[in-house]
Amino acid sequence: MNKMKKTVLILSAILMVFASCSREEGNLFDKTAAERLIEQREKAITYLTDAPNGWEMRYFPTPDAAGYVLICHFDKNGSVVVSAKNPISSNDAYKVDTSLWDIDYTQSVTLTFNSYNDILHIFSDPLSDGIGYNGDYEFVIMNSTPNYFYLKSKKRSAYIDMFKMNETENWEHYFELIDNFNAMTFTGNDEAEFTYIGYDTILTMTYNEGTLTYTRNNADTVLGFVVTPGAMHFYNQSPTASGISAKDFVLNEDTSKLVCTADPAVYFVSEYSAADYFNFKFNKGAIWSYRPDGTDATTNAAIETIKAAAEANGAKIHNINYARRRVNNNDYSYLLLVNYSVEGKLFQGYLNLRYSNVANRIRFTYRSADKSIEPLLLRLGSTVADGAALFSDIFCDTFTAESYSGSQLNMVEMALTSTTDPTKVIKFVADIKSL
Repeated sequence: MNKMKKTVLILSAILMVFASCSREEGNLFDKTAAERLIEQREKAITYLTDAPNGWEMRYFPTPDAAGYVLICHFDKNGSVVVSAKNPISSNDAYKVDTSLWDIDYTQSVTLTFNSYNDILHIFSDPLSDGIGYNGDYEFVIMNSTPNYFYLKSKKRSAYIDMFKMNETENWEHYFELIDNFNAMTFTGNDEAEFTYIGYDTILTMTYNEGTLTYTRNNADTVLGFVVTPGAMHFYNQSPTASGISAKDFVLNEDTSKLVCTADPAVYFVSEYSAADYFNFKFNKGAIWSYRPDGTDATTNAAIETIKAAAEANGAKIHNINYARRRVNNNDYSYLLLVNYSVEGKLFQGYLNLRYSNVANRIRFTYRSADKSIEPLLLRLGSTVADGAALFSDIFCDTFTAESYSGSQLNMVEMALTSTTDPTKVIKFVADIKSL
């Protein structure tokens, strides 16, 4: 083959390649950008409205904030029903509100809640500080399928997942399941510490209002997460050198750990024994309040006898608590605090106690009765000492402690069992702040 023929063949091959590329580019760009946006909008509308029971939105106002579940049902007529149960948008009560929605496609395909919704827009309201929660009500649709949407908030660039709800799930019941999981793990657990085990990564993390914070190299990192029925999901994956996606965690069978769904070798455990947790709550200013549910019948009957005697003599006992108050910068006094009333006037009276917490044994011993409780005690016995003995016989004892719910991660409900009488079990809840 001469040189001229080779040149012609090479040129012909090049022209064929360019022609092929031209046809492919024509296929790729046979629609304008506006047409593609319209197509994506219509697809998103179809997916959103083809969900009879709506969508679970795992909403994060900002990447380092606590997340909250919102359930949204999108109607073809442009209305959206949003429900929630959280401290910000519903004051911890189940709430539903209806507003409008649309898919904007001016620059990107964006889900917008374009009329005010009490549940959602509170996150983006400036509030009295001019800032609020830094949330958003417009979300760029990054990806969508019939069962899942991946969104990014327009102002704060927080990524948000939406999952199609099971058609048979009752919304209010769904939030009850979230509450149940929170009760086993986080509710009332502010400032409690957890040990995080992630292979060669071991960290102490402190819980506070839907976030976990750890310190490494003198810098604090805040991990926001959202709770769904039976699980917690971090905004970003938790720190581990393994390379796995340590993002989703569930309770293990005995409720002693939060275990990563991708690898059970990555988990959270509590920093405390039950007795240590009892002391931890004292240190955080909690009062441990007696609760009849969970207390043995004999002890409850003895307490009811005291209450009946008080009422027969013009007084009423409202609640009984273990409490602690500061005496000076370094010392505290421990009390059996009794809230009672006489002729409609409220009083706080207390017995002075000694408290010790040694070798997982909690011990209270009686010291003296303060004058604040004498009006009650004299209605219960012929002397102050007689009246005080009615309380000290029950509440001054040596106890072992265990979580009432069985969860080792959250022990705000505590069962104290007498070491001398195993049938004597008193339930206490750390739910009141100290004086």
